Amino acid sequence: TRLFPSSWLDSLDTQLGELGSQAGSLGVGAATKILAGVPQILGLLIVPVLAFYFAKDGKEIWEWLSFWVPRRRKELVQDLADSVDRTMTGYIRGQSLVCLVQAVECTIAFTLVGLPYAALLGTLAGIAETLPFVGSTVVMVLIAVVALPVGGILWLKGLAAYVILNQILNFLIIPRIMKSQIEIHPLATLLAVGAGAEIAGFYGVLFALPATAAVMAVLRVLRERRSA
Repeated sequence: TRLFPSSWLDSLDTQLGELGSQAGSLGVGAATKILAGVPQILGLLIVPVLAFYFAKDGKEIWEWLSFWVPRRRKELVQDLADSVDRTMTGYIRGQSLVCLVQAVECTIAFTLVGLPYAALLGTLAGIAETLPFVGSTVVMVLIAVVALPVGGILWLKGLAAYVILNQILNFLIIPRIMKSQIEIHPLATLLAVGAGAEIAGFYGVLFALPATAAVMAVLRVLRERRSA
């Protein structure tokens, strides 16, 4: 005599088969998403490497490029390069200031709401400003990791504090800092980031401000030479 009716065993076998099929589909879907994100991960790794070499060997790179510029255009190209270089220096200085402001204000806010490791989380929140979207997501995950074991209310307080500070930073502080460093109106800063996100997503947001600043620097030199 069987311990369980055969219909039960058949039903269990069918359900286990469906569960295995769903698990396989989820695994394939997760693997596909991971593979789809590989180019973005590689992009994040390549950008700082390129920035390092341009900062380290910028003079040699420019000398090599200027060799191919016609002699009658060398002065104009040199003026353009100098203007872009000053603008990029201002952008890097402005971005560093943004990270510092975010680190300080987040450290203070996290301390006030009682988050564990407030100083470390605040520092990471400042560094995260170099990576649009990705950095903010990582910080919110870290807030959950340190706050949820203590209590859900603490997690909500920490998350609310970070979201509010992020909005203040994005819409009030960053536009004014960038205006002082790269001479772009705050409204133009917001429009540039929005257009970059619409056109190229993550990379559009990442390069929107430096690209806009470089274009403005070029147009400024051309206007000055035309009016001279």
